[in-house]
Amino acid sequence: MKKLEDYQTIENTIEMIGWDFSFLADKTREEPLPWSYETLVKRRLKPAHRLLDMGTGGGEFLLSLRHPDHLITVTEGYAPNHDLCLKRLKPRGIDVVFCEGDGFLPLPDATFDIVINRHESYNLEEVYRILKPGGFFITQQVGSENNTPLIKALLGDLKKHAKPFTLSREIERAEKAGFIVLDHNEAFPYQRYQDIEAVIFMAKIIQWDFPDFSVKRCCAALTRIEAIIQSEGYFESKEHRFMFVARKQVCNHG
Repeated sequence: MKKLEDYQTIENTIEMIGWDFSFLADKTREEPLPWSYETLVKRRLKPAHRLLDMGTGGGEFLLSLRHPDHLITVTEGYAPNHDLCLKRLKPRGIDVVFCEGDGFLPLPDATFDIVINRHESYNLEEVYRILKPGGFFITQQVGSENNTPLIKALLGDLKKHAKPFTLSREIERAEKAGFIVLDHNEAFPYQRYQDIEAVIFMAKIIQWDFPDFSVKRCCAALTRIEAIIQSEGYFESKEHRFMFVARKQVCNHG
């Protein structure tokens, strides 16, 4: 089957190093978020701050901050990305910590002035523990409604019974952990896939949103999506993003 062979060729050549989505740059179009994660971080990050970047990938965003290397710690739990961090970040003097889960962070209490986290899981009690009193936790997250039109088109309604991951739920949890939430927002911007390669890339790389995806299993669905792209110019899905900025109380919680 020609379509299947074409899709498998794409699938077999896709790879991603670090946390780099540049492959999608000219293959998708995204509606801008009503906030800038970079601005949120830079607004509160001071030159003398001890900084932790959770799930740094290959340190792509982190290095753009130009923060003093000796004041930076990163965590990474995906082995290929951890290896990349050891090669790219450790020689600069950045502390690299392998961390498979977020239930326990192998880091001392009250160590960091600011903890940043973009699209990485977290345990709020652990983040609270490692922050200094008055320290900031800044996170942007992918909500549970992310990419639902594309997921349904490829795999059916697999998220129907998933536990909601939303801004309101996480604010409630953060306040329960002792944080004061200073800023927050949530958005559902469109994402338009202009090329079937972009669809296959997303489904292959973001395995937690597209469980058990393979082009062999989803060939018929991919063919339908490609027909829509050829007819309309794109297949439109939607993203789910939220952010919040929280501060550890100056007095020790509890």
